[in-house]
Amino acid sequence: MIKDGDKSNPAGFFRNWDFHSQRGRRASLSGRGPGHGVVQPFNGMGPKAQFGLHAHSGQRGFILALLLGMMTIMGIFLMKAVPSVIVEVQRGAEAELIFRGEAMARGIRLYQAKTGTYPKRLEDLMKVRPPVLRKLYRDPMTENGEWDLVTAVAAGASGNKTGLPIAGVRSHSQRDSIKMYRGRTIYSDWVFSAADNILGLPGTGIPAVLKSGSSTTTSPNVGKK
Repeated sequence: MIKDGDKSNPAGFFRNWDFHSQRGRRASLSGRGPGHGVVQPFNGMGPKAQFGLHAHSGQRGFILALLLGMMTIMGIFLMKAVPSVIVEVQRGAEAELIFRGEAMARGIRLYQAKTGTYPKRLEDLMKVRPPVLRKLYRDPMTENGEWDLVTAVAAGASGNKTGLPIAGVRSHSQRDSIKMYRGRTIYSDWVFSAADNILGLPGTGIPAVLKSGSSTTTSPNVGKK
């Protein structure tokens, strides 16, 4: 039996060929052929893949905008928080200065009570037994940590205090303080003296050099009638 599509049947073969070719022409002319209305991408991706790519790009843009907004908000909060952090750090340094200064003054006071004289070097405080100081504290307000020595007698014109009896210490820093210490608001004015009374308050036991810069020598007739 000879089928229409068999090439051995010329009449049937050409009839089927003509039918399919005419159907393809009608579909292309009517715009309903394969691929109608779809712009084929150059990379070979289909419509679903292209939609996913656009959605992914939009999601990345949203995340980037969200991160930028969060960074801006964090920057504003940091700008507001930095001054308060600086103040808290300064308050902590002031508390440490008071603790160390008063510890040094207390050590000098105990040294004077044990030996009958003031030390001529701060290192002398660590030589007595039992010890009068846990350790030799340093000035927390300066980089080198060196104290400004408060001597029981006035220094000479050169200002050299080497070998003079040390009655207290104070900071070399000239910065203004947040806290007021004994009515003073400059760190170098915070005097930690061993010549205070037993309550640790400035009193009549402060050497005259701490008040006026003069010698501590007093007249033996003072207080006699």
